[in-house]
Amino acid sequence: MAEFRWIQMLSFLILMLQFNTAATEQTYTLLVRFGDEVTLPCGQSDCGRTEWLFKDLTSTETVQLIHRGTIVKKDKSKSDRLTVTADCSLLIKTITVGDAGSYTGTNCSSQHNQQQYADFHVHLSVINMTEHENNGEVTLFCSVLDVDKCAHTVQWIYEGEDKPSDMKISARSCTATVTFTISDLNQRSKFYELLKCNVMNQITKTVQLFPFSRQSSGGTTAAATQQIYTLLVRFGDEVTLPCGQSDCGRTEWLFRGVTSADKVQLNNRGTIVEKDKSKSDRLTVTADCSLLIKTITVGDAGCYTATNCSSQHNQQQQYADFHVHLSVISMTEHENNGEVTLFCSVLGFRKCAYTVQWIYEGEDKPSDMKISARYCTASVTFTISDLNQKSKFYELLKCNVMNKDTKTVQLFPFSRQCSDGTTGETAPTNEDFPYLLRCIIASVGSAALLISAVTVNMWAKSKVNKTQMEKRSVHKDEDEGTVTYENSADPSASVRLH
Repeated sequence: MAEFRWIQMLSFLILMLQFNTAATEQTYTLLVRFGDEVTLPCGQSDCGRTEWLFKDLTSTETVQLIHRGTIVKKDKSKSDRLTVTADCSLLIKTITVGDAGSYTGTNCSSQHNQQQYADFHVHLSVINMTEHENNGEVTLFCSVLDVDKCAHTVQWIYEGEDKPSDMKISARSCTATVTFTISDLNQRSKFYELLKCNVMNQITKTVQLFPFSRQSSGGTTAAATQQIYTLLVRFGDEVTLPCGQSDCGRTEWLFRGVTSADKVQLNNRGTIVEKDKSKSDRLTVTADCSLLIKTITVGDAGCYTATNCSSQHNQQQQYADFHVHLSVISMTEHENNGEVTLFCSVLGFRKCAYTVQWIYEGEDKPSDMKISARYCTASVTFTISDLNQKSKFYELLKCNVMNKDTKTVQLFPFSRQCSDGTTGETAPTNEDFPYLLRCIIASVGSAALLISAVTVNMWAKSKVNKTQMEKRSVHKDEDEGTVTYENSADPSASVRLH
């Protein structure tokens, strides 16, 4: 009976691990540019249980956008730009300033526990750029429309070496302006390309650089771009590669890895090709034939090609192949002889298209801290005593990654990586805690299952050999804290517990 009580206790432990996971507050802040598109994730398989609600910046009323998976066509100017994906996520195309606001998806999966369902809240901010000409001067405006209050700092940056002496740059609240003369514009080639709008989230300190782009009346940017895009995503996160097709039977996704010359077919006519289960199980084709990749790994870095996708700037008539160069940022931690070294690496397609460096944002930087960068990898080394003496030490370390072509800058706080591809934040906040919890639950759950298997095995063998009354010996090593159970009749049945 004692053996049965052990099994009952271990079974109860496993159930506790499965069902007593802390619920996460599903509130996120996203920043998207006017004219672009964005996907608000849900992760439900039954869209009949899900609805999407919206409250804009100027209204106290909540508007129903999606009801039981069906678009509510009350406001055609918005409903015509909405799509519900296969996992009940909300895709919003051709973003306008009127799309800024608070979105709520009901009965969506928890991002870190697919069995747990809750309301999912997104605060969507929109960056808007405009151009005005008056009396020989040109003024560019860069504004961010935030929910409730201004949560971003905005400023213009001129990246040229010959900055015009009469250029005037100013910033106030969530708006920045830059003024220059038309003669300045005519005298310098690629003048607009040297102007970037720098936007920093005041809470997360994430920095994004947006090159200036004129906006057409249709909500898209005026300059047509080649259908080749570069995306950077962190290990363990997810990413959606857009397509914009209504007929997935015409579309397929192909992939070529960083180290391979061969293309692999990921989906055929809207159906996932299950050739490599380790990857295919993480893929989803959305309602508009976009490719959603979950739990990103370094093996996902490479070139993705989608056939017969909509042109980003002509959704109605122009279809072409869509290419995405996906780069993956990975962070690791190593400890040796009282020192800790953090590595931040970007694995890209063909060549290193990024500069990578560690930044310590604290005022009291340790004198023995060593920071170095080479190619697409940066490292920072410090002592364990430095770590113990300073609270929130890891939070002050950011990996600064800049795209060499677009000059877009992104700051990533350090996060440990779990074996299942997710990240565990070192100093978790409300949003970061589920990552670390997932790592702990996965590890403890595996240990509990292993102990269960060992206990059942021991119990079964004791029943089989009960009539034989074999002599058993128990040795205990007091120094190592090790107990060894040995069966003198069957040496292979020994179990060693630490």
